[in-house]
Amino acid sequence: MSDACELRVEGLHASYGDVPVLDDVTLQVNAGEVVSVV
Repeated sequence: MSDACELRVEGLHASYGDVPVLDDVTLQVNAGEVVSVV
């Protein structure tokens, strides 16, 4: 398995209506990894 970065997200913000649920999230997913945000 490789450690090569397949996906990188920086500064992610998300909300439900006026309620923020993610604020400035950064994550990196390498090849072969499975990631979830709960």
